Amino acid sequence: MTSNENASNADKPRTQSSPAEAERIRTFCRVCEPACGLIATVEDRQITRLEPDKDHPISKGFVCNKGIYGLDIHNDPDRLR
Repeated sequence: MTSNENASNADKPRTQSSPAEAERIRTFCRVCEPACGLIATVEDRQITRLEPDKDHPISKGFVCNKGIYGLDIHNDPDRLR
């Protein structure tokens, strides 16, 4: 690919990721001490979903409401005022 081709590709708008392109990343909740295991679904570098990690050795699929709604807290428009 030439540098001209790279430049023209950079100008093209990015399309929304399809579900097949979504990446699932194991992580944990930092709201309270237990640090329950979560799986974050990431599409186009944005977290789109959080769900309990059933394979987490400590929480074994349990997440309290604070953890499971952490994405809503993160995306709340009042958070960055």
